[in-house]
Amino acid sequence: MNDKKVGATLKRARNRIAMIKKQLAFNGKIPASVLSFDLKNNHGYRDKPEDNEREFGEQVIFKGKTEAWAK
Repeated sequence: MNDKKVGATLKRARNRIAMIKKQLAFNGKIPASVLSFDLKNNHGYRDKPEDNEREFGEQVIFKGKTEAWAK
């Protein structure tokens, strides 16, 4: 992920995989709890960021229906 040559490609691939899993959960194909555990274990998501992590974390952007749910 931190490699200068392929790091950006790996981040995009990892984000796309998470996006597909999110869509599966929103359409009822996988349970939301499975998505939650998977995102925490395989994609680095946290329930609540620590104070020192807020400055350096990746930004998550919600679009579509999830944008309304995130408010």
